[in-house]
Amino acid sequence: MENRTYDDAGHLLRLVRTQPVYSVIQYYSTDSTLIDGYVEEYKYENGNYVQKSTINLLSAYIADNKIVPYYDTAMQFLTYDADNRLTSLENKPGFNVVYYYYYDDDNLKYIVNTLSGAYYTLIKYDYASTDSTRITTVYRVYYDDLPRELQLDTVSYWRTVDQYTENYDDSGMETSLVHKETFNLYSQALQQDYKIEYTHNTSKKVLHASYYNWQTNEDTAVWSEVMRIDNTYDDYNNLVDYRKTYWDERTSQWEIDEGKTYYYSSVQGVLGEKYLKYRELGFYPNPSVRTIKVNGLDDNTYCYLIFNLSGIPELSGRLETNNIDISALRPGMYIVEINGRDTIYTGKFIKK
Repeated sequence: MENRTYDDAGHLLRLVRTQPVYSVIQYYSTDSTLIDGYVEEYKYENGNYVQKSTINLLSAYIADNKIVPYYDTAMQFLTYDADNRLTSLENKPGFNVVYYYYYDDDNLKYIVNTLSGAYYTLIKYDYASTDSTRITTVYRVYYDDLPRELQLDTVSYWRTVDQYTENYDDSGMETSLVHKETFNLYSQALQQDYKIEYTHNTSKKVLHASYYNWQTNEDTAVWSEVMRIDNTYDDYNNLVDYRKTYWDERTSQWEIDEGKTYYYSSVQGVLGEKYLKYRELGFYPNPSVRTIKVNGLDDNTYCYLIFNLSGIPELSGRLETNNIDISALRPGMYIVEINGRDTIYTGKFIKK
């Protein structure tokens, strides 16, 4: 079960996720009300998400054949520059882990991770694009190779190098995402490659996604399909059915891994597709860590929905400015749908 609470600006204030306990502790209790999960609470300043607290509802252990619940709290603190770009993220309590973010023009360039004040990880991003392709190269190096006095633009030694290639069709819709691990100092066999292929409906919603792993043997190397996601929408483009299947090598057939059915109450003012106009939106910066600015809106727009690539809603709110806070989202690619009086605006962005 999941419950979300938002403020009037559409900012996520509270997220509660719970589920029944499925573990060895059930053998020591007949209490059917035991749950596992967590609560997240968010605070904002000047529209910026600056603090998150996470409380584990139940982290249980067993002592003397009895269940002993253990509660803990984790805090996260964020800071931003004058352009609303994330500059630091600190996790407490623990080992005082802090992430620092550096930018080149509008793009994220470096992430520096420190642990108890010492450099721990450096990540560098390079970008290249054409009309139909965007390539992001990610370089990583770790604590034992980082100097005490770190100068970001002088680091040239990397432990791993990954490349993400996004391909688009003539209409600007993403057709595939390919990940290649181009270098790994720890392993001579690069086996982390994967690929995702997408198909969309006329409203640019994901209908089908196929996931592939790069598999090699002594004689051949091929893309092997391992998972599928299929979505079904109603006449108003609401997701009504979600199915995830995987290839079971034991049975040599596709098996259902997860299935969800969604139900909606009627909303006054909803228009059928034949009365609506669709327009493509641009976002800035893209990729982004904290906030995206929406380009190309008129005065008629009033609310937004953000979906993951499986078509599942992740975030919603009301647009009082042209900025959308995406800090609560996990890293990945998302689809934005903004509903106007007679127009639906859509677009994609990447959350880093």
